[in-house]
Amino acid sequence: MHTTEGTIGVSATGQLDATSLRKILHAMPEGTWELVCHPGYNDAALNAITTRLRATREVEREALLQEIPQAIRTVSGLELIHYGQIGQPHRDYERSL
Repeated sequence: MHTTEGTIGVSATGQLDATSLRKILHAMPEGTWELVCHPGYNDAALNAITTRLRATREVEREALLQEIPQAIRTVSGLELIHYGQIGQPHRDYERSL
């Protein structure tokens, strides 16, 4: 079974803003990691749910939209993949192995 090396962002749960996300992405170890976050829109559907994370959903969504495109351009080797791609060669150096 293929899986990630682990998760990142758990310690920032409920506090993940653009600054903390930028720090996490730039300090991320080599490998395949799952970013744990809870982005969303603070709308009527979300307001109907009882969760301590409700107030920060939009902050996390904005952080992702702001920081991920920039990090893909500036952090060496960073790319977005989905779980179906774990274990498949998707980077140039993996294809040569």
